[in-house]
Amino acid sequence: MFTFSLIAVFSVTFDVTVWTNIVIAIATCIATAIHVDNQIKLRKTRVWDINKDVLLNLSSSLAKVVEDLKKATDYHFDEMQNIAHQTGVTYDYPPELYENFSNQTFEVLNVYKPLMGRDLISNLEELKTINDRVSEGLNEGELNVFEAYDKILYEHQKLQEKLNTFIKQVSGVQYT
Repeated sequence: MFTFSLIAVFSVTFDVTVWTNIVIAIATCIATAIHVDNQIKLRKTRVWDINKDVLLNLSSSLAKVVEDLKKATDYHFDEMQNIAHQTGVTYDYPPELYENFSNQTFEVLNVYKPLMGRDLISNLEELKTINDRVSEGLNEGELNVFEAYDKILYEHQKLQEKLNTFIKQVSGVQYT
């Protein structure tokens, strides 16, 4: 608006060279915008390519842990209610599953930490702290086994939601 009023006041005439320069300036701005957008997309693609394997492995391991924690919670609830023999629910603790998840978490926290989002790293560290507190509460008798599994299941499900959100964000997938 200011430019238009200056042009009107000084009665500037536009010839072919002025119009050519204006078109070149506008085209340069558009080309710069396209280049910047392309660089942002390339950076996101590189981040996804670097993190893809470790994130998908962590997600798979976490999903298996959540399923196992659901089984454990159901079993210990039935046992607490003295109906485990009626429902037929059984549970065997799979140490290799939790060891695999622990290894995946260790790798993310210690190797890929600089490449991951701050929220994901803080959530993984928070999960470790909560697991330690639940173990202490269980050992000190503040929690029974069912309450401990239920709390740990809740925290793992919360982490799973945040991990899935992070994967969607980093991968560029916008589908929900």
